[in-house]
Amino acid sequence: MVMLFSTVFASVQTWISGMEGTMILLQMLYKNSLNHCLLVIYAHMLY
Repeated sequence: MVMLFSTVFASVQTWISGMEGTMILLQMLYKNSLNHCLLVIYAHMLY
């Protein structure tokens, strides 16, 4: 069980390191969309 978990964890780690650039891009997009949503909510509160 522990061996299986460590193997899965290792493969996930390699997958994450491979996906790192994509993850950074997604995080940037997510933050931008989040900021956009906050701006929209703020604008609705003002008007």
